[in-house]
Amino acid sequence: MASTDISALFAAYADALNDFEADAIVDLFAFPNTIWQFGKGHVFADSDELLENVEALLSAFDSADVVTSSFHLDSLHCPETGSSAHATISWTQEDAEGETLHAF
Repeated sequence: MASTDISALFAAYADALNDFEADAIVDLFAFPNTIWQFGKGHVFADSDELLENVEALLSAFDSADVVTSSFHLDSLHCPETGSSAHATISWTQEDAEGETLHAF
């Protein structure tokens, strides 16, 4: 898996977040998957399970006035063989005035 593929994946994810397109976000995932939230792993067996979670997340973003999510790829390790990668991503979320609401 090339680093350009990883960057493109997160760019597509950020675009879908910014468009509040839950289906487009879910389409970026393989199943089953585990997503860590608040220190706990949540396993999603299929797209229907994840869609409910993503819709709740987008609703929370809307309530918090988040309009832009952007990322920076801090580190990336792509082994030459296999189909896995390890990425560390920093996210920033801003309101309509460009004020940072969340950085994580």
